Amino acid sequence: MLEWISANLGNIAAVAVILFIVALAIRSMLRKKTSCSCGCGACPVADTCHKEEKR
Repeated sequence: MLEWISANLGNIAAVAVILFIVALAIRSMLRKKTSCSCGCGACPVADTCHKEEKR
């Protein structure tokens, strides 16, 4: 088993990096979907939604 891992270490590392990037992309898409996407007049959390833009 250790021989197989050492023989395929480059492939394993490449797949791990790709999976990490895909996970970040999915996380970003979910965050955008769950945000109120502006127009927060009636939103109960409007004061916490876009803090960076208000500065």
